[in-house]
Amino acid sequence: YVCHGVSSGDFCLCDAGQFGFGCSQSLGAPTSQKAGTIPAGQAFALTGAGGLAVRFPPGLFKSDQAISVSVYEPSKLQVSGPGATSFTPLGPVLVFSPAGLKFDEAVNISVPYDPAKIPSGYLAA
Repeated sequence: YVCHGVSSGDFCLCDAGQFGFGCSQSLGAPTSQKAGTIPAGQAFALTGAGGLAVRFPPGLFKSDQAISVSVYEPSKLQVSGPGATSFTPLGPVLVFSPAGLKFDEAVNISVPYDPAKIPSGYLAA
């Protein structure tokens, strides 16, 4: 297959604004963006419209960490190609920055979605 992002071993890492198989889809422009700095050793939360929330536990970072979350609405995604007909977005797409940031503990992410868009025979997980 073709990787439109950055190839790293067996993985295709998408650049900013890309998603999907082989990073072949474009996100377009974000509809909103939330940013903040997580204070060293403290809990922190970023919240947005419709129940969007990202909660970071205390002690996640040993020094202050800048972070941002870009929100892309499904109706504005630029989806094309062979997988486009099977792509059913149920809620917004979230992109976290800086790229490559890793967490040693679980981060709680709440994403609003439309349960009516879940295809018959599938369940929300």
